Amino acid sequence: MHSDFEPIIFNAPRDAKEIVLHFIHDLHYGNECFDYKRWDKIVKELQQPLHYAVVIGDTMENVSEGTKGDILYQTVPPELQRDWVVEQFQKIGTERIIGVVPGNHERRSKKCGWFPLRDSCLLADPSGKLEERYRQHFCLIDLGVGVRLRSSSTGKAQNRYIIFAVHKAKELKNFSSADYVDGCDVFAFGHDHDPKSHPRARIRYDTTRKTISVHKTRVVNCGSNMNYGGYAVDEGYRPNALVEYKVHLSGTEKETWVEER
Repeated sequence: MHSDFEPIIFNAPRDAKEIVLHFIHDLHYGNECFDYKRWDKIVKELQQPLHYAVVIGDTMENVSEGTKGDILYQTVPPELQRDWVVEQFQKIGTERIIGVVPGNHERRSKKCGWFPLRDSCLLADPSGKLEERYRQHFCLIDLGVGVRLRSSSTGKAQNRYIIFAVHKAKELKNFSSADYVDGCDVFAFGHDHDPKSHPRARIRYDTTRKTISVHKTRVVNCGSNMNYGGYAVDEGYRPNALVEYKVHLSGTEKETWVEER
């Protein structure tokens, strides 16, 4: 298993004018409230050219004895949930999945030495290339996109973006977990099923150019893929909006923007 502190280096095509990042998390397949129709639409969109995915955990419900949740409410047992994730990775295309991190639901199995999301990577791509992009706690992706228009004719450099993905994070008015990742362009998380897009900024000093600037970080949480019901009702939780945020990365200049659906 690769160390969390080993960056994932990924280069999109050099002729790409822009690419689109999707953040896949909190699907909870196996839960009775899983939204099949909505997920099918996301998969079809991911199959378009220059669309890529970062998986950030809780892809499956994975309830077992002694864990939070009701075993009897699962639509399929955990091993079949794992098999479904394998099928979805293959439908999307493993070459489009540029980072994978488990959530608390997948980590429920660690006491028995079973890491279902890592297994899903190995089974979906027997070559092992997808498993090389798996990290157990967080992942940092160094992502190259297109070619800078302002690059010299002799050395055309790609625009490079730093993507940080973790399942659970804090997002408060005056503090965000994104604050502890220096130079991050996109910070993505999930867990709380509360969708939000909240760009953050911090002051940066360039020791080479001797300039001070404001660096922008896109902070996104795509909520969940669950309809309202089940334990959310039993525990008195409020319904959460089903929203997907797609982050666009320019290939001609260093620029990001967020699309909401």
